[in-house]
Amino acid sequence: MEADVVLLLIIFLEAVLITVLLFNYILLHRKIINFILIDRFQKTESAEERLKMKAGLAFAKEFKDLDKINPFLEKKQEPAPETPKTPPVKIIHKLG
Repeated sequence: MEADVVLLLIIFLEAVLITVLLFNYILLHRKIINFILIDRFQKTESAEERLKMKAGLAFAKEFKDLDKINPFLEKKQEPAPETPKTPPVKIIHKLG
């Protein structure tokens, strides 16, 4: 009987410890993200950029390559650069 109570108490304390550690990790990670956003916010000059950052959209701009966010997203096909069109070259054979 006492062993069961002690075992349940240990399991409960482990669950509390895991919850506290997870909560601290989430808070620390959030502070790091906010620090990055605030640092970037202070460097921008346009009012539109600042509004986007306040809305939380600036964090996505850190990831210019979509593969970093989700590798399964479709990649945008960029149009191939146009090559300058040259007129066809006429070959003239000189018969000796």
